[in-house]
Amino acid sequence: MHHLAHHCADVAAVFRVLLQRRHTQRAIRSALGRDLSQPEQGALVVMAFLHDIGKFAPAFQAKGWPNCDNVKTCGHLEAGQHWLRMPHSGASLGGQMAALAEMCGTEGQD
Repeated sequence: MHHLAHHCADVAAVFRVLLQRRHTQRAIRSALGRDLSQPEQGALVVMAFLHDIGKFAPAFQAKGWPNCDNVKTCGHLEAGQHWLRMPHSGASLGGQMAALAEMCGTEGQD
């Protein structure tokens, strides 16, 4: 058994290493016409960590529970999008995601 949080951390760590590889940097430079800044790389590593965030949702977890015919379930993508779009206050994840979007120039994009 591999805990979901550990899986997310593993994916983020591997992605961080891949960003340091010369072939990845060449591909990014070719696609963007420039190198990624350190803050952009950090934001992408955070997004890699969050790639399966919807799997933490009880509505997704219930898909594996025995005898849960009366429980409403959903896919992890739907649950993750719902959770990330919830209003948050202060320095919570919602505020952090907005800051990431602003830093990456993607505010207001879906």
